[in-house]
Amino acid sequence: MVKEALQFLAHLRRISRFPSPFTCNKLLHSLINSGCGHLSAKLLIHLLSKGYTPHPSSFNSIISFFCRSGNVKFAEQIFISMSRFGCSPDIVSYNSLLDGYCSSCQIQKACFLVNRVRGCELNRPDLVMFNILFKGFAKVYMKNEAFMYLGLMWKYYLPSIVTYGTFVDMFCKMGDMEMGNRMFLDMMKVGIVPNLIVFSSLIDGYCKAGSLDVAFEYFERMKECSVRPNEFTYSTLIDGCSKRGMLARADSLFEKMLSASILPNCTVFSSLIDGYCKAGSLDVAFEYFERMKEYSVRPNEFTYSRLIDGCSKHGMLARADSLFENMLSASILPNCRVYNTLIDGYCKAGSLDVALEYFERMKEFSVQPDEFTYSRLIDGCSKRGMLAKADSLFEKMLSASILPNCRVFSSLIDGYCKAGSLDVALEYFERMKECSVRPDEFTYSRLIDGCSKRGMLAKADSLFENMLSASILPNCKVFSSLIDGYCKAGNLDVAFEYFEKMKECSVRPNEFTYSRLIDGCSKRGMLARADSLFEKMLSASILPNCTVYTSIIDGHFKKGNVDDAIKYINQMFDQDIKLDLTAYTVIISGFHRVGRFDKSMEAAEYVAKKGLLPDRIILTAIMDVHFKAGNIKEALNAYKILLAKGFEADVATLSALMDGLSKHGYLQKARRYFVKEKANEILYTVFIDALCKEGNLDEAEKMIKEMSEAGFVPDKFVYTSLIAELCKQGNLLKAFMVKKRMVQEHIEPDLLTYSSLISGLAEKGLMIEAKQVFDDMLNKGITPDFVAYDILIRGYHNQGNGAAISGLHDEMRKRGITVED
Repeated sequence: MVKEALQFLAHLRRISRFPSPFTCNKLLHSLINSGCGHLSAKLLIHLLSKGYTPHPSSFNSIISFFCRSGNVKFAEQIFISMSRFGCSPDIVSYNSLLDGYCSSCQIQKACFLVNRVRGCELNRPDLVMFNILFKGFAKVYMKNEAFMYLGLMWKYYLPSIVTYGTFVDMFCKMGDMEMGNRMFLDMMKVGIVPNLIVFSSLIDGYCKAGSLDVAFEYFERMKECSVRPNEFTYSTLIDGCSKRGMLARADSLFEKMLSASILPNCTVFSSLIDGYCKAGSLDVAFEYFERMKEYSVRPNEFTYSRLIDGCSKHGMLARADSLFENMLSASILPNCRVYNTLIDGYCKAGSLDVALEYFERMKEFSVQPDEFTYSRLIDGCSKRGMLAKADSLFEKMLSASILPNCRVFSSLIDGYCKAGSLDVALEYFERMKECSVRPDEFTYSRLIDGCSKRGMLAKADSLFENMLSASILPNCKVFSSLIDGYCKAGNLDVAFEYFEKMKECSVRPNEFTYSRLIDGCSKRGMLARADSLFEKMLSASILPNCTVYTSIIDGHFKKGNVDDAIKYINQMFDQDIKLDLTAYTVIISGFHRVGRFDKSMEAAEYVAKKGLLPDRIILTAIMDVHFKAGNIKEALNAYKILLAKGFEADVATLSALMDGLSKHGYLQKARRYFVKEKANEILYTVFIDALCKEGNLDEAEKMIKEMSEAGFVPDKFVYTSLIAELCKQGNLLKAFMVKKRMVQEHIEPDLLTYSSLISGLAEKGLMIEAKQVFDDMLNKGITPDFVAYDILIRGYHNQGNGAAISGLHDEMRKRGITVED
């Protein structure tokens, strides 16, 4: 068609004739419809330069073309130039330019143009003009202005189906379904039958508003009005049903769609796939994915994204990987959300290596990680103890100008608290302020728990007060951590103060809270209070677990209250509570301690008959009891029986055996049972502790080196054993060097570490230095116990420093520690 048009124009040029207005307009239209709009404009400009006066419709074609192309400014210039060439704009000219203004959201210019036509004698606004203007208002949701011009339109015309359709669509997109429904009812009153656009707009609006019932009412009314639903109508309803979990109805609509010979598009399939993935029905989701091939529908980014998300959430990571590769093969570039889904799935599965591989692959496709990406990786690394990597990711996050949120900081704080590096955890807590990030309940909970576990109770108290000042209500975990910390420090009074505060904050104690208080009371011999707490626990419908029973039974045995101990033992069996190794040990050793050897063995045989735990564990418990009672021969005999029954000694058994032999001076014999291939942190720690207590420090240090080479990290117990013996031997310089090494390796010294150093200095008469170490311990937030004070008091006593002793006595009283006369 283009060729014929150009040949005809060339012919006219040869004979020096202008085309007729009709012919000119036809040629321009042909060029525009053939995609040669710019050529048609050049042709018109050429004709105008030769003095040709075209019909307004020729100008209108060019104006309309440039408006549709987005070049409204050039269209405006052509419109203005019309009068210069003896051609006045008609109503179509105005409507063409108006459509350009409205499409490009130049609403002020659109209103000015309509007002200009209203004041023009030659032209007046037609219904098309008003409808174009209403579409412009609808595009930018200017409902008040739309109603104002609707009032003006009534002076000239009644609203048409297009007018009502525009208003209905505008209100539905704005979420004002009441007004959308009102416009629908108004058009029905005046006898205008709603068309497909009106129904589809209302159905879409009600689906997005979550009112599926009303959406289906309009779907049924379409039949009454003989309006046939199209692809968009079905797509909207299927998406609405899928989002609300109404999957059976979504399936039914899909089948109706096929019955009506309407082919489903990618949006329809993706909605169904998304719905079934969220419902956990991955099989059905994949069935729809396969059906896409039957209808030659190409999956898009969203389709793959939903399937990968569903697979990742349900642990089907191999399938998620396969979908990711299919996505790449189909030349669909995965976005950040796809990567985040895979990274999240692998982090939850504990496969940090694969998660980090996907993180690296993001760079290959120039996909920028977002806050969620870094948050999941940092959380995953922190949970796995990969703290150096977590730190590195945190710094990368800052370098990418992505501000870390509370979850990122809390993950790092949690990781360092679990690793015992409170200093680093508190550094991140301080950095939260620098980044204007407000700590939440979890942040405080982790720090308070970390400080409480490390004996840094003053710091834990301070964090608790900060939490209240920030109007963050402490939860049961926070209170339980503080109670546990103070119980372990022997300060029951403060522990019970926090227990009372729980009531003030309307926080209900849980099993762990009662467990720690009962254990604390039982260890201090406060058995009447422990019994009372046990009863309160039952009254609160909280069933005591094995740990609670074990604590209270152990307390009663140690006090000689055999009948009470037996009462609780019987309750345990009546409640069918599964006993652990500690419980067996307490029961057996308890009877052994009070001379009831028959009951001790009877208890062991009873649990063996019940088959509650393997014989190996029971025999290990019996062996451990004999060791604690000093019956070495009987302990070794229990070990022989264990082997005779065909049980292989595991780490727990070997630990108990070596610990028992070492503590009774049989170190060489214990050494024979040390199996390097079976050794873990516990076995190494037990053996190193025994070597230190024997004074064999060279051998202990060799064993520490061997432990590190085997891939185990020496903990605070290992270092503290070494420091204690170094101090005992008077090698204080080396003891402090070991303490320095601990800190460098982010292992915080505890109360026993500091007490050993203070004792070593006091033995040497270096009381100034001893007091400095004591004060350093206080500054670290570690609460001293009676032993720590007693070491200092004995040192000052040797120097005759009564004033210093008196000052320490005052401190002890303030802390609730009993002062001996």
